[in-house]
Amino acid sequence: SFIRELVLYLREEYQLSKKNTFATGMSNGGDMSYLLACTSSDLFSAVAPVAGVMMKEILDNCNSKKPIPVFEIHGTSDKISLFEGDIENQEGWGAYYGLPETIQFWADKHSLDKSEYIQITSKSEGYQNDIIFERYWSEDNLNEVWLYKIVDGGHVWPGFRIRWWENPLAWYYMGSGNDDINASEEVWKFFEKFVSD
Repeated sequence: SFIRELVLYLREEYQLSKKNTFATGMSNGGDMSYLLACTSSDLFSAVAPVAGVMMKEILDNCNSKKPIPVFEIHGTSDKISLFEGDIENQEGWGAYYGLPETIQFWADKHSLDKSEYIQITSKSEGYQNDIIFERYWSEDNLNEVWLYKIVDGGHVWPGFRIRWWENPLAWYYMGSGNDDINASEEVWKFFEKFVSD
């Protein structure tokens, strides 16, 4: 409710576009982006969670007014937001689905019948991680669902590096970062596809 009110206030106060409002965030902010996709598709044009998950309660009750494009960036070795999910709530953060189920949920919600898998970075080319781009689309639907699967990647916003001596605890849980891609630039490229005049 707070975010909805904030969006409406900022639009009016600064005469912002009603068609070009997007949401992104990392970890809990990524979870929030999924929540907004389910509850506020009337306000947001696309969402891009990074290291986010869909809590079971949110996915099971997702009743968006219209499907909106979704782009997730997630490491397969994330120790906090587990790539394979935690539907039994063994970690104690609440039950949530894995990324394969979450991405399939959005592809199905959009009725996207085409998919492709492209390796966009490779360890053999000198990158830290292989990154697989999963894209779901349809010929008769402008919306798309994307996943950047960072093989062996941790709980990071790619392009942001953590130095262990500055924050040993964060470094332990999140790793040293990943600069194979810049998540900020990739998210913006995705949002740009859905900007309206």
